[in-house]
Amino acid sequence: MKTLILIRHAKSGWHESGSTDFERSLNHRGLKDGPMMGRRLAARLDTGNLKLDGFFCSAARRAASAACLL
Repeated sequence: MKTLILIRHAKSGWHESGSTDFERSLNHRGLKDGPMMGRRLAARLDTGNLKLDGFFCSAARRAASAACLL
């Protein structure tokens, strides 16, 4: 059976004036919480006998940054 895991990007900032939605970056909390969420995902993959076959990510700055933290 195939399993699909959907992950939302970490907290991002709305304070950047002149930035488009696509260009928004992670805020301090997102940068801090991202690695923790990566560890939690890894633990669930280990205990659930799941194998990660692929990882797809939006090209939006906040999503790509969060993916790098995982």
